[in-house]
Amino acid sequence: MTENSGPRMLTGLWAKRLAIIPPVLIGIGAVVMAVSGREPPTQSFTERVTVVRSIKVPKVEFIPTAIGYGTVSPEREWKAVAQVDGRVTEKHPRLKTGEILNPGAVLLRIDPTDYTLAIAEIDANIRGGEAEIAELDARKANMKSSAEIEQRMVVLGERDVERKRKLIKRGNISAAQFDTAQQSLLANRQRMQELANTVNLIPAQRAVIEAKLAQLRARLDIARLDLARTSITAPFAMRIGPVNVETTQFVRKGEILAEGNGLAVAEITAQFPVDRLFPLIPPELDPTVITPEALSTIQHRLGFSAVVRLRTGRLETEWAARFSRLSDTIDPRTRTIGVIVAVDQPYLKARAGVRPALIKGMFVEVELRGQPRAGKLLVPRAALHGSDDGAAIVYIVDDKNRLRSRKIVIDLEQTDFVTVKSGLSEGERLVITDPVPAIDGMLLKAEHDAAAEARLRGLPEQATDGK
Repeated sequence: MTENSGPRMLTGLWAKRLAIIPPVLIGIGAVVMAVSGREPPTQSFTERVTVVRSIKVPKVEFIPTAIGYGTVSPEREWKAVAQVDGRVTEKHPRLKTGEILNPGAVLLRIDPTDYTLAIAEIDANIRGGEAEIAELDARKANMKSSAEIEQRMVVLGERDVERKRKLIKRGNISAAQFDTAQQSLLANRQRMQELANTVNLIPAQRAVIEAKLAQLRARLDIARLDLARTSITAPFAMRIGPVNVETTQFVRKGEILAEGNGLAVAEITAQFPVDRLFPLIPPELDPTVITPEALSTIQHRLGFSAVVRLRTGRLETEWAARFSRLSDTIDPRTRTIGVIVAVDQPYLKARAGVRPALIKGMFVEVELRGQPRAGKLLVPRAALHGSDDGAAIVYIVDDKNRLRSRKIVIDLEQTDFVTVKSGLSEGERLVITDPVPAIDGMLLKAEHDAAAEARLRGLPEQATDGK
């Protein structure tokens, strides 16, 4: 190996390495050129749309209502109570539980024999007393005539005594003759006094007899009343309840023989929470100063009406009712007050198998209605979503179809809806479904629910064509 062999080897090695660089650079350049000639990839984004149902907030006149429940009872209930003792001799053939009888129908007769005999006996005693009075009157007239005669005899005797007094002074008669004249005068005066005393006693004797006659006449009235009580009649049209007597049975005074319920009016005492009645009170009656105890004094000013409903399976029947009165106490257990409503002629439109009569013991629903309220914004309860600081939360659709939460202040609460005091305006689109999740500003597709809005307005539900 020569001296120059080492440098020549190094030079060859670097020459080989440098030869590799150009192809690599050319490759990198080609890749860069290829990449730079393509468009960069793009990413598309579509916002989610949530479908909801909505209504336009209506401003309508509505009638505030409250729902209560109670049991039917007749306005008039009657019990046939025996007022005399005796054996039942006659019973109406239709005096049976459930039968309907007209007023004046003779239900029962009790044997009247004892009372007829008592009347005859008392009447005879009265005639005897009246005869005694007639006798006293005749005696009084006779004694007055006798007294007048005796009076004249006394006058004559006094004249005779005075004449004989003069004669005895002259010695024309004896003292014995004068004494005889005086004795005769005294005898006449005594008889006149006795007649006067007897006449004076006649009024007292008459008063005693008249008092006895008064007692007899009272007994006669009682006997006649007892005789009338042997016949028991229906005082009004009624449906017969329990019957506790049969023909030939002996009954005693005070026994309940039968019961009946009036047909003219049915009453229902329905229980309502006191706070549910406040929304029904007319605005001119400030509910903040009306206590439950004071309601009874102003009930004639409340203007309530009512509807009674019977729900039995698939059958639902209604009766128009009128508000009658409020009960006088509050139930201490349930804190409810009784509202009495009345249904006139509850049997009038009854049809077998179609419409039942409103009879005693039925458990019914009572819808109590207040006076109409004009210009109220209505929101269904389904549209309420909790509360915040005492205000209820609802969702509305803004003009860009985005969801917005809104706080509202409730005025009156009803079973299916509430009225709004502030926070909403008429015609705003209100979401009545529950969007999950509910994000303020989310995009919505609001489908107008015409049927729900019609129900809220109190209008008949109408078929829609999907528009």
